[in-house]
Amino acid sequence: MGEYAIRKSDGVEVKSGTCEDMYYLRFEDRDKVSALQGNVDIANDPDGSRFRLPFPDEDDVLPGEYHEYNRGLRLYRMVDGPPYLGPNQERTEHCEDWKDESAANHPGVIQLHHQDAGLLVNLPCYHGIKLPELIEGAGGRVSTFWNGKGHSFVLSSVKCIKSDGDLHILQPVIRCRHCDEAWRYTWAEVLPWVGDTSMRARLEKYAAWELSTAVEGEVACMAYQRKTRGGKFMSEAKETGDAERAVRARRPVLYEKLLRAKLAVIRDEAMELQAALEFVHGGDALEDSVWQFADRTVRHSEEIMANTRGELSLPEPEGKLWRAKRS
Repeated sequence: MGEYAIRKSDGVEVKSGTCEDMYYLRFEDRDKVSALQGNVDIANDPDGSRFRLPFPDEDDVLPGEYHEYNRGLRLYRMVDGPPYLGPNQERTEHCEDWKDESAANHPGVIQLHHQDAGLLVNLPCYHGIKLPELIEGAGGRVSTFWNGKGHSFVLSSVKCIKSDGDLHILQPVIRCRHCDEAWRYTWAEVLPWVGDTSMRARLEKYAAWELSTAVEGEVACMAYQRKTRGGKFMSEAKETGDAERAVRARRPVLYEKLLRAKLAVIRDEAMELQAALEFVHGGDALEDSVWQFADRTVRHSEEIMANTRGELSLPEPEGKLWRAKRS
């Protein structure tokens, strides 16, 4: 069922998506539209909806006007070594696509059509993990082969899920681009495979919501386990000893990612403020004071990152952000 809304900027009625899939809205677009009666109120109730990815080349497109409705992002990384060797047998860098072998346990369906013969065939889709397994018929065994095999999985959207209370988190949704079967994963499983640095910086901001929730949940878990050691739940606390050690091991990594994402947001917002003040500069003392404050925010954010041995280096500023200079 189609979902429609009114775009606040010009009052135009636009299609936001179909059922839970907001094909024509990014997560940050949800406050730029007003719900029509009988349609989902995406601004106030985003829970369960899947939102369009924030592709940098679509920054100038208005909510509801995105063209490729089901656009996905190829997930890959560059690695050294086989399967390709150079002319002198040296190892060369090649592209490795993301895949999950266990997805083959949840096959979808694809259709093959031979127009001249008027033949339509349904086949199980194993998402590029393996070829369809076909049974032998009266005319002999039907064989299948790879021929020009490409990547199968794409990051297709982010799903908004209500966590504790009114806190919402965003989780990545990966789908097979052949049969459209889809699954949710964690950001830790997805972000290393986002090859485009500007896109990865944007997705890291989405990940900050999930990471903050995970950190808070683990802190609560630790508090509960400490409490059980002095009370009637002593035996349960002993059983969770391994889990507590795992929590302790993971927490620095979660805080590292959370700090990096949040500092990137702070830095970028301060730079946007500087750019706006530069545009309307009128020599006002208060305005200059605010500009200087924004400049200190940018510098302090980057100094914090520089003092962590480069492990938490900030991503490059997005799009049109620029480092303003005022004499």
